[in-house]
Amino acid sequence: MRARDAVASIRRWAQRVAYGQKLLSVTEELTAADDRRIVFRLKKPFPLLLNALALSGQPPFIMPERVARTDAFTQITDATGSGPFLFKPDEYISGDRAVYERHAGYVPRTEGTPSFLAAPSAPSWTGSSGVSSPMVAPPPRRCRPARSTGSSSRNSS
Repeated sequence: MRARDAVASIRRWAQRVAYGQKLLSVTEELTAADDRRIVFRLKKPFPLLLNALALSGQPPFIMPERVARTDAFTQITDATGSGPFLFKPDEYISGDRAVYERHAGYVPRTEGTPSFLAAPSAPSWTGSSGVSSPMVAPPPRRCRPARSTGSSSRNSS
């Protein structure tokens, strides 16, 4: 990923998310300084800039610039990634399974110190697998109506 990918992704995200709309309303210029740095030039101070970019629930996912240029209200269908596994869209069944396979061209980072959130690592899983979705709810069960006997069915003893 490059800085221009991040700029295009943030612009797309900001069209849909209120926090992003506010951020861009106070942004005079958002540019890629080089391949690794982006620059926000603000019209006025906006102390919540980092909060906006780290918004949980609706973060600005960074995608390739060509994908981020898709209309903000059109679903992304390109599952481009840069990690150790490839998504198999032809085997995806909504609500049932997602299939991934090892990315043969993936080269893990060698520098850095392992931490909770990031680390140089090599995946050990080598096959392809379908992952069942735990979010699929079972069909509702039918309930029997209570029977009326005309008198209390409780035993008073």
